[in-house]
Amino acid sequence: MSDIIVKCRQCRRLIAKQPLSSFLTAHGQPVADIYGCSLTCVGKLEDVWYLDELTMSDWMRTAVEEGNFLKDKLKCPNCSTNLGAFDYVSGHKCPCKQQCVPFIHLVKSKIDIQYANRSPENTSEHAEQS
Repeated sequence: MSDIIVKCRQCRRLIAKQPLSSFLTAHGQPVADIYGCSLTCVGKLEDVWYLDELTMSDWMRTAVEEGNFLKDKLKCPNCSTNLGAFDYVSGHKCPCKQQCVPFIHLVKSKIDIQYANRSPENTSEHAEQS
């Protein structure tokens, strides 16, 4: 199974190393490839990565506990940039108006992600082919 490295785009600090299976669609299905375009259930580009709450990193778990498992922002532990959020109260609705299973998300434009086991040369080639 491939691990994914997640870094804050602002300060480049490593914020998580997650298994690929922890990245989910709005309906809770595992994402097949982080470099592919992920579409919502109505065909629009998805602007967030949803995360499986069972595999979240320690700093995310701390933020959720400090927020009393309710609703709050996920901020970079180094530079305090808003990287995402969690919402255990109302959750997020997907475009088809179903209740979304994942309660935690990271905003794609605020983070950099890459496969942990691929070299930079391979990832740039893969991005060019997509």
